[in-house]
Amino acid sequence: MEMKNLSLLKSKPKKSYRLTQLGGLAPAPSYRRDACCPVVLHLRQKGQEARVQLAARLVNISEDACLLAVDNMPAKLVDTYLFVPGIKARIPAKVESQGLHTLEIKFVTRLPADVVDRIAGLDLE
Repeated sequence: MEMKNLSLLKSKPKKSYRLTQLGGLAPAPSYRRDACCPVVLHLRQKGQEARVQLAARLVNISEDACLLAVDNMPAKLVDTYLFVPGIKARIPAKVESQGLHTLEIKFVTRLPADVVDRIAGLDLE
């Protein structure tokens, strides 16, 4: 009788399938690089179609996201375009979190590591 109870406690481990990743490979880890350069944001508030242009300072950046310091930030932001001086590109992003003077955004598409290194190396005072 006791042997039956012990066999019930021992169960087979569940198989784990990674259906969302090609070849079972995880994306390369990204880390934040310190940055200190001015950027321009085109922000959109919740429930509005018009965008507001705002100057900000890039605090840190990774391939996936970045942290910005912003003065006079509007409330309830949804998404933004990030313009970096020296980089001729408009980087679309979604707002992850918003504080009084900070804004964390997540890029819609992952940035290449060499672009992130170049942006982190900019010092445009």
